[in-house]
Amino acid sequence: MSAFLSTPIGFHSSLELLNSYPAEVVTNMIEDANLSTPAAALGVKYAKRLSALGVDASSADPTRVTGAFNAIVFVLRSVRLDRISSAELLVPHLLKHTSLTQATAELIAAALTKEPSEATTAVTAPSAGFSLGKVVGFDWKIGVGIASSECANLKAPYISVVWKIADANGTRSYPMELTVPQFRELLASFTDLDAQLEAA
Repeated sequence: MSAFLSTPIGFHSSLELLNSYPAEVVTNMIEDANLSTPAAALGVKYAKRLSALGVDASSADPTRVTGAFNAIVFVLRSVRLDRISSAELLVPHLLKHTSLTQATAELIAAALTKEPSEATTAVTAPSAGFSLGKVVGFDWKIGVGIASSECANLKAPYISVVWKIADANGTRSYPMELTVPQFRELLASFTDLDAQLEAA
């Protein structure tokens, strides 16, 4: 099943806009998306650049340019989820599942299948230090609150959860208390996540 089957609102109109941009600008936008540069800052940058290249004002509007950039990010993420790595397979896949033109699909395929340059590696290497960490432990216990400063007879069940996260600085614990319905909602979210990962 393709990750393109569920696209965000405005995705196809943003791709149509992207199709109208000059190839050099699209290539640079793809490179910035690969570097995980924030879309909002780039919307203004590329809007100015497109205006200077003579692109009409509505197509060079910073909000619409940001939408086009976000569409590129979604395409890159979806292609990685679909695990397609060769340009020969990627272009037909993009043409089938998106409204990209042949030329724009080829630009994306070329950017995804080329080896990273030393400059790109040098720029992305420091970002490895900003990792969110990895869950290495999850402990929980059930308790009952007997009383509090606001209520003499509480008798409220709760679940105490401790997340253990390992990152470059070591392992840290993050405790939290949840009501039974909140814990069930958390459990349902993880069950959903597991089902989606199995389907991918």
